Amino acid sequence: MARNNTVLKGNIESEEELIEKNRQLKKEIALKDKIFSTSQDYMFLLGLDGKITEVSRSVNNLITSTKEVLDCKLTQTNIIHVKDLHKFIKSINSILNGKSIKPFRSVFLTPEKDEIHVQVQISPIKSDDEIITILVHATDITDQLSLRESKKESSSLQKALTDKEMLVREIHHRTKNNLMIMASLFSLTS
Repeated sequence: MARNNTVLKGNIESEEELIEKNRQLKKEIALKDKIFSTSQDYMFLLGLDGKITEVSRSVNNLITSTKEVLDCKLTQTNIIHVKDLHKFIKSINSILNGKSIKPFRSVFLTPEKDEIHVQVQISPIKSDDEIITILVHATDITDQLSLRESKKESSSLQKALTDKEMLVREIHHRTKNNLMIMASLFSLTS
């Protein structure tokens, strides 16, 4: 009878552990769902086969339907500019081979084919030191690039204005000298 009591007690502890693990798993899922639904960034979760398993709200705004990209490879979507596809393929392969990669710039496309400049970070998601999925996280840097371009244009316009002011001063100086020479010549002739 004591042995049965020990077995039952062991089962109760296992059941309590399972309930706690289930509760913890629900919290993690809720956290992931909250991050994916509220983030302004573009996020993709990829399976080890390279197919998209989940996308963030921002990605949903780039596509007509989520079904359009789920179970597709990232390179098969119309989101990434064609000239940047090789960066994604190379980066994902590097991650799967255990290498880390540096963030890189890329261009995403809206359905209207407008360009969105992004800074991309691709990271492995591991469990027990084994890659279980890959996170592609892209931040919109279009406004930052526009601001830099505006600053460059402003700087070049300021330089051009300074150069023109210098030319006007030089012309004024030469004109003044020429008038003085003409005045001297008139005074000599008279």
